[in-house]
Amino acid sequence: MEHSGHNVAADVTDYKEWSKSFDKRVEVLKSDKRRFVKFEDRKDESILTLENNKGISKGKYHTTWRGIELVKSSEDLIILQHLLWDLKPATIFEIGAYAGGSALWLSDIMKMYGYKTHVYSLDIDLSLVRDLAKKDENISFIEGDASNIESAFPEHLLKAYPHPWLLLEDEHHHMNITLDYFDKFFVSGDYVCVEDATLHCATVCGMGLLEDMGYETWGDAKLTAMKEFISKHPDRYMVDTYYNDFYGYNASCNWNGYWKRV
Repeated sequence: MEHSGHNVAADVTDYKEWSKSFDKRVEVLKSDKRRFVKFEDRKDESILTLENNKGISKGKYHTTWRGIELVKSSEDLIILQHLLWDLKPATIFEIGAYAGGSALWLSDIMKMYGYKTHVYSLDIDLSLVRDLAKKDENISFIEGDASNIESAFPEHLLKAYPHPWLLLEDEHHHMNITLDYFDKFFVSGDYVCVEDATLHCATVCGMGLLEDMGYETWGDAKLTAMKEFISKHPDRYMVDTYYNDFYGYNASCNWNGYWKRV
């Protein structure tokens, strides 16, 4: 085929060499102990601007899993996908169920990985959870109030749930009640993901997707609550920057929100 004389873009990667380099690079990153950083040493900032996040929110509130609203950004979906593979949690707790899309995604991913992880998803109102999610045998939807978290997850049950654990905290009003309670049962190696911990998070679901809603942020309320929790539990949790900065400094909707219990 003849060309007009213009240079045509071409991929000239040597994929055999790249594959070797990739494996070595990932091994170096994962084995680097400096990936674990104290929460107080992190900044409340991101390489993503407010305008970037408005665009991300458009996709976040438009994303579904098997037809059910998922309400997670593309960045956090990939980050969590890696975390789930590496951690291989036996038990996942989700505070905030909404339509059940997130719980179903978590269960499906773990099944594809070859693990029968159980997902416990809590919400004060389960009326919005779709039937498809309710039918999954590896998900238990629990109707309860996060302000009374011990009723939803009694001590004798938590002590029976196998580790490692992953806790996804997406409840905004009683976050530290939840974290303080679970702190008593976490063991070294468990992970926490504090969701929507960003200065740019929209105050109302759908902002960024529906133009007539405008776009307002709730500021630093959740980041402040995170600082309060960490100050009460110093040296127990470290930010895992391997996941947290996967796409760059706080380049997700969960700023400084990927914690390892040490």
